[in-house]
Amino acid sequence: MKIGIVQMPMQWTTEENSTTICQYIAQHEDLDYLVFPELSLSGFHRNIIAQSDKYTVDNAINLVAQACRKYQVNAFIGAPVTVESAIYNSYLAISAEGKCLTRWDKVGLTPSEARIFSAGTARNIIKLGSSYVTSFMCREADDHEWFISTVGHAPLNFILWPSYICHGDGEGSDDGSSQSGYFAGASSIARNLQSVVIQCNWPCSVNDAGIKGMGGSRIYGSDGETLYTMPRDEVAVGVFDLNEKTFAVRV
Repeated sequence: MKIGIVQMPMQWTTEENSTTICQYIAQHEDLDYLVFPELSLSGFHRNIIAQSDKYTVDNAINLVAQACRKYQVNAFIGAPVTVESAIYNSYLAISAEGKCLTRWDKVGLTPSEARIFSAGTARNIIKLGSSYVTSFMCREADDHEWFISTVGHAPLNFILWPSYICHGDGEGSDDGSSQSGYFAGASSIARNLQSVVIQCNWPCSVNDAGIKGMGGSRIYGSDGETLYTMPRDEVAVGVFDLNEKTFAVRV
């Protein structure tokens, strides 16, 4: 079972990002799952409100779903989803049949996100293909006790951690042997739930292209230790074989 972790080039518009996501799905149809970052469909930047238009986002989600169905790939994407008058920072699971199986809405918002998004209220576990999967989003790694208590009632094959994180914001050593901040929370989740945790982080900032320390997506084993780390500040696809626990980077 092969999982692609896509540190994709982030653009300013939903149209551009949805095109990029569909291209990755077409290029990596040999993989079972493709994992994209937080708000991968719209980006998160100073024009986020304009790019969260419901009609635009719904059309983009449909295009991704069509690509999943055409290439028989399961995909996870981040998107701003409008429900009535509320906008949520959501993470969607789209099956190889092109169906959206769930929408995980971010509960633990940052102050800047809370000016735009409404907070979610729950987190569930789904079966996608042959795997049981759930997700925590970006800074929700700090809310690891809440997350563990919410989803800790059932076995999981893997847990996704879509992110927009700069590694300078509190971490241990480069090889992940020491954990702090968000990374300690992700490690705790993996260890307590006895599940692999797969991060997919933005490789660059859109608002400020000069920011360094992005990317570096991590894979944690069920013991909470870092198994693999992707390149920092680089567009790349990491391929993790969940059964064999092997890893390779495609550029």
